[in-house]
Amino acid sequence: MAPQGHKRVLTETMLRDLQSKSLPTGGKRIKALLVGAGRLLREIIGKERRIAMVDFRRRQDSDRWHWSKKCSDYPTEKDVIISHTKPEAGTLCEECQEKEPLEEGQ
Repeated sequence: MAPQGHKRVLTETMLRDLQSKSLPTGGKRIKALLVGAGRLLREIIGKERRIAMVDFRRRQDSDRWHWSKKCSDYPTEKDVIISHTKPEAGTLCEECQEKEPLEEGQ
């Protein structure tokens, strides 16, 4: 039993181990649930990685945020403001959106 205050985490490795074990009669449904949970976990992890990799940048004298290095106006100066989450104030660059569209919720 885990100590109080600690949560058990179901990792991809644990799911893979559980999925590979033979289950008793009626275990096919459990195995199917584990396979589905594994797919969902991989999807969530993939989205988190994509979201975590986006840095929003803007120049000190601008309210336009950029995230695509392919943008012709992407700020490369050292003196820029960087946000690791989608900014709530200012505007998002249309060219960045065309070149690297943000996913919903990003």
